Amino acid sequence: MTGSPDNDALMLAGALAARLCHDLAGPLGTVSGALDLAERADAEALALVREATTDLMRRLRLYRAAWAEAAGPGSVAELAALALGLAHRRVRLDVAGLPGQARMRPGLGRVVLNVLLLGAEGMPRGGTVSLHGDPEREVAVLLAGPAAAWPPGTAEAIANPASALSRLREQAGTLPPRALLPPFTALLAAREGLRLGLLMGSGAAQAPPLLITLI
Repeated sequence: MTGSPDNDALMLAGALAARLCHDLAGPLGTVSGALDLAERADAEALALVREATTDLMRRLRLYRAAWAEAAGPGSVAELAALALGLAHRRVRLDVAGLPGQARMRPGLGRVVLNVLLLGAEGMPRGGTVSLHGDPEREVAVLLAGPAAAWPPGTAEAIANPASALSRLREQAGTLPPRALLPPFTALLAAREGLRLGLLMGSGAAQAPPLLITLI
């Protein structure tokens, strides 16, 4: 532990996420192997089970990379592969606005993944999250979809992540689990030396571009 309450909270969350991913990976692998051995099964039902297993595996990889310590993507290609875990929400990632061969340090990759998760939660009817910029300096995240909007609490967490987390502690047990994502993302960004900001004057009232800038 680092001695900083906010850092400790992030490390604990990462440790719990890593344990969750480890525990779920085994059973999912067993199911996948058992399906390979199945000789008598309805073809349509078998296809549905395979699809569900693939979806769970993709989500598991995404959550591990976003929440477990030092597990973030190191390149744009890895980021795009992990973003397949958003498909269950009918959300796709467009990385055409980033240099194809760009590398990114794990801390930046984790923050980008958590911002993608925020964006996916803000697009209940699906859509596209697009990334633009240079991972060495600044990345802009844009949402496009029906009624696309950053989830409640995102702007507040970006402005004051410590205060947002304190309110979550005070209201523990009464808020949905997804309410933790905005302050977690903001705290993680601050720890990694990144600044988050919403371009409120851009004309996109509900879903303004979100900037991730290296401080």
